[in-house]
This record gives sequence, structure tokens and C-alpha cells, in this order.
Amino acid sequence: MINMSFLTLPDPRIKPSGSRDPLGFQTIWVKLGRELVGSNLTTITSSIDNFIIALLASHYSFQEIDEDKKMEVFFKVEQLGAYFRIAGNYKNNIMGITQAQKNYTTNNIVLGDDGQIFGNQKTSGLWGYYSSALMMSGLVNKDKDQVQEEGSEIVNKFLKVFSFDDFLELSFIGTDTLEKHAGSFIKALGFVYKDMVHFVLQKSKFDIYSKTELFFQSSVDNTTYQLFYDWMQRNYTNDPITIKLLEIKEIDKALWIASKIFEYCRTQKGKTVNEVAKSIEESTLAMIKLSSSDLKIKKFIELWNSKQFKEVIYELEFIHSESMKNRSSAKWLTIKNDKLNVTVAAKMSLPKSIEKIPWQYNYFLHSYISVAFQVYTEGKSHE
Repeated sequence: MINMSFLTLPDPRIKPSGSRDPLGFQTIWVKLGRELVGSNLTTITSSIDNFIIALLASHYSFQEIDEDKKMEVFFKVEQLGAYFRIAGNYKNNIMGITQAQKNYTTNNIVLGDDGQIFGNQKTSGLWGYYSSALMMSGLVNKDKDQVQEEGSEIVNKFLKVFSFDDFLELSFIGTDTLEKHAGSFIKALGFVYKDMVHFVLQKSKFDIYSKTELFFQSSVDNTTYQLFYDWMQRNYTNDPITIKLLEIKEIDKALWIASKIFEYCRTQKGKTVNEVAKSIEESTLAMIKLSSSDLKIKKFIELWNSKQFKEVIYELEFIHSESMKNRSSAKWLTIKNDKLNVTVAAKMSLPKSIEKIPWQYNYFLHSYISVAFQVYTEGKSHE
């Protein structure tokens, strides 16, 4: 069985705070990342096995009417999924593994609400991290308590090899029983592995998966998204993926500069806008030309390229103000009487020289390359 990183849709609990995204640029890079790699990858890391188990837990819990019973069934499937993997010595990426391994040493392992493998399994386990992801990805419909067509295909295929039916009425389970059935459970995970990989990696309007395979063949030991970007430029100059990557890199450069200038402004409390604009004009950053068609950043780029640095500062203050207003959060920087008022200061200086601008965001590319590489190197074991 393969251990691999898997990225679900966003967990609403980790919506960026102002400190992480004070200019609200997430909407820009997420949109671009979605266009390139599809809709099923984000920034929350787990494993494909856990995603499959969460789907199975949803399938079984939806069959219950009582809400408490639904939750207990979900817990049981998650717990059994952890214990079967421990019994089969397949322990990587088990959520709650510390408590699960401790429970495994007892003669009779408690299942259900009384046997939670977290202090609060609902918020810290698969339900907390995957229930929204399953719904947003189209695998389940929580409002109707049903697994959708694509999800049902994966579930039904899994159930041909292994079923939880004989275990869900149990309040306790012994390690001998777990060891007896662990092989079948792990085999079933492998049986639907490629189906989930297809759902995750190949649902994009760009044929990026085939290109990443070729990239790995040429550079197996180097799998960063920067190297993939460079490789695509060298080998597939006019490919739609390369064109999209170039667009993303240009926008990312603009986001990086905007973020640096905003951060610098937060070191200039009490200074006039003209004073700060003069410092920016004298910096290396002022020499960089930008391009982007994104409406949220377009005006900033136009002002930047025309070297209207005073207006650049006002535009960034406006972008920040709108972003924080949308989150009902206090602003960190305002301008009053042409002076910068900073409520949350930063510590930085403008760079004196720039050889290569780093990536500001990863556009899910890091996650995609990581997942695709593990599929490429280890997926053959499922054939």
C-alpha cells in the first residue's frame, strides 16, 4: 500500500487571518492554482487512504437516521480503519495513531463514542478535516446524506473486497480479529487507489499529469515545482501548461512585490506617504516591470509600472482595507493626513538587490508535484 500526501479542499477552520494574508491575495492564487491542477487539491495535507476511509465512513453514517448514531458510526469506521492498518503494520499517515496504538495494546479495544482516538475525534479526526472536503469535491452531499455518483463508484468497488458490516455493531474488538482481517482491508484500499488518484490528479482542463510523468523520468531526484516550471520552459515552450505557468509566475511576482511594499509600509509609522514613496523609488524593486490581467491587482501593477509610488501606497492601503473589512478584522495600516498610521508593525527593509524573485505562493503546485511523484514512483505496486 502506498503512503502519499493528499490534499483536500480547504478546511474552513483555517481561513487565513489578516496576519497570513493581509492583502487578501488568496483569492488570486487559489483561482490560478485551480485552473492549472484542478479542483481537488489545496493546502491541507493528509493521505489518500484517510480520504478513502472518510468517504467510507460517510457512506455508512448516511445510512443512519439518528444524528448521534451517525456520528458514532463515522467514529467506528475511522477507528477500525486505524486499527486494521496497525494490525497490518501499515502505520503511516494514521490520524490519531498515538492513542490508537495505545488502545491496540489492550485485550478488547473499545469502539465508538467511548473509544475515541482523539480528545475530540469529531473536530480533530477525519470528520473535522474531511467532511467539508468530501462535500465540496462532489464526492458526497451532506445536505441529502448521500454519497454522489463518483464517490459511490469508489465505495462499491472497495466493498467488493472488504465490508465493515460485520464490525459496526461491535462495541469492542480484539486484536486477533483485527489481524485476521487486516490484509483484506489493506487490499481493498489498494483496489480503489487508482480510482482516487484519477479523481485527484487527472481532473484538470490541462494535461498536467502526463507532463509531470515526463518530468520525473528526466529528473527523478529533483521534484520541486520551480524545477518543473524551468523544465517546462525548456522543453515545451508553447504548451498551454507552460503558458499558464508563465502567467502564474508573472502574477506571483506582482503579489510578491505588493506584499513586500505593504510590509515595508508597516515599518514606516508616522512617515508621510511622500517619504515612503521616495524610499521605494530608490530601491531595487522599482526597476522590476510587472504584468497581470487580474482585476484585483491590475491597478497596482499599472501604478507600479508607471512609477507612481505614492499612489501605489494608497492602492495597497485600499486593498488591505477591503480585505480586512471582508473578514470583519481591524486594519493594520491606515493613512490619515498623508501619514502612515500603523497598528501592527513589521520588521524588514527593502532588498538592496534582486537576482531571482522567489515564489510568493505555491498555487498547489508543490502539493501536486509531491502527490504525482509518489504516484509515479510507488503506484506500480498496485498494478
